[in-house]
Amino acid sequence: MAKIRTVKPALFRHDSLFDAELSSGLPLRLSFIGLLTVCDREGRFRWKPRELKLDVLPYDTIDFELILKALHKYGFIEKYKHNNEIYAQIPTFTNHQNINSREPESRIPSKDECEILTYVPVTFDVKKRYCTENTMRAYARTGNNNISSLEMEMEMEEEKKQTKKENPEIEPLPVTAAPSLANKSQEVSVLETENNLNTSDDEQKINKNKKHAEEVVQIFDYWRNVMNHEQAKLDDKRKKKIRNALKLGYSVSQLCQAIDGCANSAWHMGENDRGKKFDSVDLIFRDADRIDKFIAIDKQPEIRPLSKTEQQTRRNAEIALAWANESSNENEGVGYDGK
Repeated sequence: MAKIRTVKPALFRHDSLFDAELSSGLPLRLSFIGLLTVCDREGRFRWKPRELKLDVLPYDTIDFELILKALHKYGFIEKYKHNNEIYAQIPTFTNHQNINSREPESRIPSKDECEILTYVPVTFDVKKRYCTENTMRAYARTGNNNISSLEMEMEMEEEKKQTKKENPEIEPLPVTAAPSLANKSQEVSVLETENNLNTSDDEQKINKNKKHAEEVVQIFDYWRNVMNHEQAKLDDKRKKKIRNALKLGYSVSQLCQAIDGCANSAWHMGENDRGKKFDSVDLIFRDADRIDKFIAIDKQPEIRPLSKTEQQTRRNAEIALAWANESSNENEGVGYDGK
């Protein structure tokens, strides 16, 4: 869960960070400030670009891993590995933050105990594996790649040809002889139009289903991270519950907000008569009323009720204050001679 952090005025005059943003063509300054809020008290965070993007740039259409790689390249974050898990750390974090003493200790291992990962320049093969076609074109426009824009275009065209070979389209059936060439041409045109429409509809359905599947994974990963259920699995029941919530018209950002609302509810986090947490995916996304309730809690966190010990302490303080006032009233007007 994101935390409140300090941003000093000098950060906005950081010329090296500005130069890195100018050179990369990526929003590094805003992203770096956002990363401060997702770090633990030691300035460490998990290298999970999709989850980090939800906290830092939820509305931007951008591959957040490119931003992390750029910050790593220019030395603003350090990347390391431990037990096949990738982590990162802002090396200057503790120099500029006043950490609340109640904030829990870091659960992420220190880089001193791990394998340090050095920056690997982004080559075309890496881009091909991680970036969408639009991102690759953006690389070509900014000129920050190791391959020219013309070579990129040629490579992408070659990929398209290879895809067509592997998945050949169904050719329209030959048109039988017609009384005239004009009629034959019209029939061929109609068939081609119908085939194009059917292909377009199928592609739209595939893209829509792919987008929904990615959104379901994003929301589940966010819930697992916020609620600290790292071993939880995305089974069919959870998929269905999240998918139904999206069908109700809620955005990914709103559903993540509902998760935060549940996390901000003391009762749901275990401060209830059962001493049990109620933070399941099924509960949060049960219906529209439940989702709206948790979103409202996130916008205005509920006031945590006092524990029995805190209530007794308050009563004792009130009794002591009343006794002090009563003693003061009895002694009021009494001089040094006792009169």
